[in-house]
Amino acid sequence: MKRSSLRNLIKYCRYIHNIPTPIRYSKPRIPKGDAGKQKQDRDIRILARIGLTSIYAIIISSYLWVKRNHDDSPIEDEYYLGVKPGCEFKDLTTKPASAAIQDTVEAKEGENPGSLAPVSQPGIENDPKEGTLRERYNFINKVVNHCAPAVFYLEIRDPYTKYLETGESVITSNGSGFVISEDGWALTNAHVVLNKPQSTITAFMRDGKSYKVYVEDVDVNLDLALLKLESLEKLPSLQFASVGDTAIGEWVVALGSPLSLSNSVTVGIVSCVDRPAEELGLKNYSMTYIQTDASITFGNSGGPLVNLDGHVIGINNLRMTSGISFAIPVEYVKKFLEQSS
Repeated sequence: MKRSSLRNLIKYCRYIHNIPTPIRYSKPRIPKGDAGKQKQDRDIRILARIGLTSIYAIIISSYLWVKRNHDDSPIEDEYYLGVKPGCEFKDLTTKPASAAIQDTVEAKEGENPGSLAPVSQPGIENDPKEGTLRERYNFINKVVNHCAPAVFYLEIRDPYTKYLETGESVITSNGSGFVISEDGWALTNAHVVLNKPQSTITAFMRDGKSYKVYVEDVDVNLDLALLKLESLEKLPSLQFASVGDTAIGEWVVALGSPLSLSNSVTVGIVSCVDRPAEELGLKNYSMTYIQTDASITFGNSGGPLVNLDGHVIGINNLRMTSGISFAIPVEYVKKFLEQSS
């Protein structure tokens, strides 16, 4: 290629791509042969740059053209036409074929015989006999409904000390308890009713009824007290679980009146079935306790700790810290009742 033709081509490419003419700097004079060679190398480099720029422009233009045509074209793929694609995906919202057949009905008269029309399903349908999901799986609510009627709030008042504002007897203590027989025998902790000989004790049931309470027997070492509710009618009662039937990790429900909040319920699991009293710093070293993370606090003492069968596995007794509470196991309760009879 002649030098003049190469120079004209370079000028044309610069004009097309708007490449400015390179600024010429004054350089020391170079012999004629070397100067021509350097200029030719420079022209070749400029052409290489122009070629790369053109390639990049073609690639970008092609991409933009394809994208524009794709966006402007009518949507006619299989998804929008309502046809399942070649690779089928499992629809987790549809029922199996056997269930779908049951949810279809035959078309109206006048239409093609044998055709089936799907029935709309607004939500999850359950067997009417089993009820809703809440009714089927809310096992805590079932335990509470079974046990709560037999649990009461204990209120101890001093009849000789009265409030100046209202004139009512002063409340000296409160706690919880539960009925163990229909004729009104009940249990609570000894520390709830102990050392209050002149006080009046009242049990408030869940249904709003109240009964006068008498202390029949107390065991300070076991921290248990046997009560008798003055009632002429049969009262709801709770049953005891079998001795040694409690397992670590099983669900338990603590019922009572913590901080005088009657009819309260807390839930947890059994953390330990035989925590020694010595580890708790108590004097009755021969006893062991059920440890649970169900909340037991002041006022909750004396209430029942029950399993999911609604059977009493222990009596709420004390709380060390949040998530660490203890109950008197049912075997000590049965021994106490045998000695009191």
